[in-house]
Amino acid sequence: MLTGLFLLELQHYDYQTNSDMMKTVLISKATAAQRTGRAGRVQNGACLRLYTKEMFDNNMPEYPSAEITRSPLEGMILTIMATGFTSFSDFKFVMKPGMYTHTHIY
Repeated sequence: MLTGLFLLELQHYDYQTNSDMMKTVLISKATAAQRTGRAGRVQNGACLRLYTKEMFDNNMPEYPSAEITRSPLEGMILTIMATGFTSFSDFKFVMKPGMYTHTHIY
């Protein structure tokens, strides 16, 4: 049996204080669906969700936030530049981080 809680702790990077912190957030609808899929994977099972349908429909985001938007970028920028890119803004990201997140580290 799998119990579906609705809170998750994620690491977030605060660019204003230059520090990491754990932040408790609602799980996303996609995460809830993934957890449901784990019940019964190898044998018959059930998933008990500990939240209401109204909470699911009205409060939970569709998808979790992308990790690149909540992570420090300094190490990644150094790695990109070590591969030959001389300008961080020329790198072709799948999901480009916001301008504020990398302009303050130059």
